[in-house]
Amino acid sequence: MIISLFRKASATMAPSTVAGGERATLDEADALLVHELRQTAGQELARRGIDESVRFTVQLVVDELVTNSLQHQGSESLILGVLAESTGVRVVVKGGTPLPHAVWDVRPASTWAEHGRGLLLTAELTSARGLTPDRMGVWCLVPFANADRLGSAA
Repeated sequence: MIISLFRKASATMAPSTVAGGERATLDEADALLVHELRQTAGQELARRGIDESVRFTVQLVVDELVTNSLQHQGSESLILGVLAESTGVRVVVKGGTPLPHAVWDVRPASTWAEHGRGLLLTAELTSARGLTPDRMGVWCLVPFANADRLGSAA
């Protein structure tokens, strides 16, 4: 399943500002888009018979990666790919601007930080992750064998 969305950016900062390293604030339309993509991914995986714990983890990963793309890439287009493979489900999110090579160099956020925990959580829930070859997106693999670590606790 690949979902391509070509949309007008609705984040409150212009793409050039976001590309300069600042974080855009998502508006209600962006939050609704993230919710819809998370739900669509879960429904499609259910239709294909993917276990509920894997779906739950994939939905969490979709939520985090789509939100980050909207906040940091400031693009007018977004492509979400959710692909079932032999070892797990690969989630790919591509935006409209290149990402730094160190995007997965995640460190724990400080105790009082408002942001910074999502990629750390995503890294813990996935077995592999990286940048797309064109550096326009990120991907990660939610494994079938260990995906129930979070799903069973919910």
